[in-house]
Formats: sequence, C-alpha cells, structure tokens
Amino acid sequence: MKYGVLVLAVVGLSQLVKGGSLLGADIQYAHVGSLTWSFTVITYVDPFGPADIPELLVTAGGEADTIPREFQSMIFGDCFMQISRDVYTWQHTFSGPGIYEVRAWKPGRKETLNLFVVPDNILCLSTEIVVSAELSNSSPVFGTPQRTSYYVGNQFVHDPMVTDPDGDSLAFYPHVPLGSDCSTLMGYSAPALVTPGGDYTVLNAATGLFQWAEPNTSGEFVVGIRCTEWRGGQMIGSVTRDMTVCLEAPFTSIEEPERNDPIILQSSFDGPVILQWKVVVGHMVDILDTRGALVEGVRLSGTRTTIATDGMAPGIYLLKMTDVKGMITTGRFVVSR
Repeated sequence: MKYGVLVLAVVGLSQLVKGGSLLGADIQYAHVGSLTWSFTVITYVDPFGPADIPELLVTAGGEADTIPREFQSMIFGDCFMQISRDVYTWQHTFSGPGIYEVRAWKPGRKETLNLFVVPDNILCLSTEIVVSAELSNSSPVFGTPQRTSYYVGNQFVHDPMVTDPDGDSLAFYPHVPLGSDCSTLMGYSAPALVTPGGDYTVLNAATGLFQWAEPNTSGEFVVGIRCTEWRGGQMIGSVTRDMTVCLEAPFTSIEEPERNDPIILQSSFDGPVILQWKVVVGHMVDILDTRGALVEGVRLSGTRTTIATDGMAPGIYLLKMTDVKGMITTGRFVVSR
C-alpha cells in the first residue's frame, strides 16, 4: 500500500467512527539486529463507546502496512473507568542507515473539553529514530499506564514513570496532539486555557511528571508528552504519549452545594495519607490497587483520619469513599519508597 493510499484509507475510516472511543496511545521501539527494528503501539479505548476498529495503519521507511491488534486487556483508570488496553506490534527492516520517521494512525479519537475532533478524529503518533547496524538502542518506556493518576492535596498528578533500558539521557516536552497526515489538530487547546483562570499545568522537563495545580473544572482533557533520548550529545530517538486524563470535581476548587467531599493530603510519597471532611459523617473507605483489587477496607468516623502507608507496596492506590447516604467520592495517592 502506498503512502497516499494509506492516508486516504485512514481518512475514510475516520468517517465511520463517529463520536469516538479512542482515549490515547503510546509508541515505543527496539533494535532487533542489523537494520531491523520492532515497534509497539499501545492504545487505550473506552469499551462502552462506539465500536473501535481493531487495526493500526503505519508507515516506516516510506512503506505502509496495516497491523492487526495482537493483545487486549482491561484496566481501571481515572474516574474509575474501565478501559481496554490494546497492543499492536510489528517489525520493519530499513533499506539503509539514516534518520527515519515512523508513523501510526488510528481513527475514532474521543472528543474532550479541550479537543473538538470533528471532522478530524484521527490520532497520529510519530517517532523519529536513528537507524544504524552498529547502533543498538531501545526506546524509553512509559511505566505507568495511561489514565492512571492521583491527587496530592488539590493537585492532579500523572507520573509516566519513564525509564530507558540503555540508560540514555531523557528530556520531556509538552506535545500538541496530531491528526490526519500527522499534522497539528486545529481543534486542540492547552488544557488550562479552556478552564476558568487560577489553575495551571506544569510538565517536568527531567522526569515527565505532569501536574495540574488547582484544577477548577471536572471532565476529560487531552494531554501530550514527548520524550526524547540522547546519547553522547546526539538525539537518537523519541516517543510520544497522547492521552486523555479525567479530572473529578470533588478534587478541584469547584464549590458544590450539599456535598461533604473529602480533602486528601499527602506531604510526601512515602508518608501517611490524611483524609479530612467538613462535617462528621461515617465513611467506608476502600483502598484499591490500579487493577481494582481491594487492598484494605476501613470504616471511619470524625472529620479527620490518617491512613498509614508503611505496610503498602510501592505503587499508585485508589480511594473509594462511601458515606452513610451512599454518596461515593474517589481519589488517588501514591506510595514510593
């Protein structure tokens, strides 16, 4: 399939996926040997949304191909949403050494508060790599799944926990999501620009940690992170995380009447978690891991409670708090030691 035909095929598919269920995607690569490289794309899909097309359209070295889905699993993410995590893999042998761009397209991107996808609902990932028979290299890897975030006080945090198998130096940049032909999506705005003033986002250039301070609007937003890897002062590759995050009103500065939402405080990632309510109401608190498995359940009373994390394994934990009236609020905290 030629490149131009591929683009037309992607655009045609996008017209079939109205509404969209695609929440985001990651890309990574590894040197297999000589001029052959392997590529992996992981997509995150709302299984209850419009039907997803289980194929990925890719180009590498000017050659195009259609990749079937290889593996599918279900995870729980932000806002306690069930998400389909789909994996696509393929290999490509390049014609010679050089710098190559590899692209992957998938239609059906979901519309969010900062991204109007109509008429372009295509998600495009691109990566640029240095190809050489003598250069052994694997891309940086996103260790944390998309849609897995937590709150520190009134701050939303997504830590991609990126590592590089080769120990290369990494740098992170905000990334504007791409659509048809891997061009900039015209309907995109930076997350904090579509909310009332007072909140702001920060991306740590050294770690990729994404923080949203004082978020004041609940809903879904598209966020892009690009990670480049450097060796000997030369950029040798890059990977992209194009993701949808979900913010919940109980952990923003929104004032909602007749609510008794808790405040979650954690002074450090290895310290205790403090839950605080405005009035005395009995609560059942379930602590879950990112798979949704119950770690601990406690019945609480009073307006302030401390949860010790000493015996918990490192990781991200979910809090599900149910009051005596059956009202449920959720949150996140992290344990790192």
